[in-house]
Amino acid sequence: MFMPESPAILPIQGRSLRMTLTCVRYTVDKILAAVALVLTAPVFLVMAVVARRRPGSLLRSQLRIGVDGRIFRMLGFRNAQHHGPLDTLPRLLNVLRGDMSLVGPRAPRPEELARQLRVRPGILTTR
Repeated sequence: MFMPESPAILPIQGRSLRMTLTCVRYTVDKILAAVALVLTAPVFLVMAVVARRRPGSLLRSQLRIGVDGRIFRMLGFRNAQHHGPLDTLPRLLNVLRGDMSLVGPRAPRPEELARQLRVRPGILTTR
């Protein structure tokens, strides 16, 4: 089948491809995080009711280092007993703010990064 070349469809290569993929990933992250927040709103409501029985706020935050060394506050539920799926739900707000992505490496704490920079890197990781 013959397809004429169209000037409107140009191949994306190199740096433009990286920028396009980054933009697509950013957009997909935002859309999925927004949908997940809407779907998990009842869980936020239950956690808020449980948290009202104790003094303090519903969310806790930790300083973390993100892309390009930017420091941000990573959110989590204050009363989550175990680090698990419930504790990660508030991080969807971090994704909406652009601090985090849905998939990526764990954001280190400032003190963890300082320790990592004082040690010779290895092939295998030791947390």
